[in-house]
Formats: sequence, C-alpha cells, structure tokens
Amino acid sequence: MEYEHKILFTEVELTSAQIKALVATDVTLVAAPGAGKVIVPLFSTLTLKYGTAAYAWANTDHAIAIGSASTDSDAEAQALIESVDNHTIVLRPSVDSAELATNTALAISASGTGEPTTGDGTLLVKVAYYVIDVTE
Repeated sequence: MEYEHKILFTEVELTSAQIKALVATDVTLVAAPGAGKVIVPLFSTLTLKYGTAAYAWANTDHAIAIGSASTDSDAEAQALIESVDNHTIVLRPSVDSAELATNTALAISASGTGEPTTGDGTLLVKVAYYVIDVTE
C-alpha cells in the first residue's frame, strides 16, 4: 500500500513571558490532530530574536524539547536562550525509536532548574511535520 503525506509547517512566536515560564509551562505548537491520528515531527528551527536585554538562565541541566527532539546539551540550550543577538538552532528527532501517542498535541518544553530571567526577546519556532492516520 502507498500513502501520500503532505508536509505541513507551523510557526509560533513565544513571547518573553512564555520564555520565562517555559520550564513550568509547555507551549502548544500543533493542536492534537484527532482520534487515531499521530503528529510526526520532521525538524524544527528555533530562533531567539534578541530584544534589548539578554536572558539569564542560571543553574544547570537545561534542555529544550519538541516531541522527541531536544537540544544536545545544557550548553546548547543555554547559548540559545542567553544569546546577545539573533541565534538559530535546528532540532531533529532522535534516531532512536520514539513512541508517538495518538491525538496528542505537539509542544515545546524546557527542563532544568530555574526559569530564564530578565531578557525581553522572543523565540520563533518553526516546525515541519506530517500527520498519519494509524487506523488505516
């Protein structure tokens, strides 16, 4: 059987307030697709759009994730958020197997100890993905 899947794109710009709360509060990028459907993310770009002051993200063990794709290291996540100019990274899903839950939204999240503080830039998130129906 052959199937055609249309590649879809979404773009969400996180506000400074959302960036400062990203460890505690995920931000939905793609709404849940409906019963029996799964979102398959292909890649994401994250661009910190520097404002007038840099963020400070103290402590350690930071990561930024979209689905099964996450920053490679604490240093990469911190460098993005604390950048003093526009800065872009690409996230790709892990090559390892990852279970995809049906009817689940795709969100950006952060982990670590403490939220980013100060700062006033925004974070532009672009995601390429497709949706499959697992009931067919």
